[in-house]
Amino acid sequence: SIADIAIHGDVNLMAQNVLNRELVDKEAELPTLKGWMEKKSPTFGRGWQKRWVIVRGYNIFYGKQECDIDDTKNESQRKKFLNAIPLLVVQYVVATDISRTGKKFEIVARDPRTGDRRHYQWKATTRQQCEQWVHGLNAHKKLLAARLQFLANTGQLVTN
Repeated sequence: SIADIAIHGDVNLMAQNVLNRELVDKEAELPTLKGWMEKKSPTFGRGWQKRWVIVRGYNIFYGKQECDIDDTKNESQRKKFLNAIPLLVVQYVVATDISRTGKKFEIVARDPRTGDRRHYQWKATTRQQCEQWVHGLNAHKKLLAARLQFLANTGQLVTN
């Protein structure tokens, strides 16, 4: 009956609203990730380069000077950084020298331009900072997956 459709439609909408609120709350609980670290140069023999790193809007931005970004879609703000790794292309984040200094970790991602797998190697200043970044990036990545799943389930995400 029409009454059933109306009730079930409302129930679905209510469930969507509850899920969306949960995602928004979880987003507010995500750890703030920003700070100075060293990134291993992809060019052989160049060694480690000091970089300011900040996570905003499911992107890992890094550059040579300390700065912030509040609108990740704004091209002039993005240009303040050397590069950005979208969390969407990150396959995994893992600590790489736990038994030694515990300061190194790796971000393995598909290069958005070429599709090639890239290994971004990072060195934090302390073991604690390394753990915060590994745990924090994985938390951001997990919430991004939940957000995409929600959009797909509610028909707001178009996949080809």
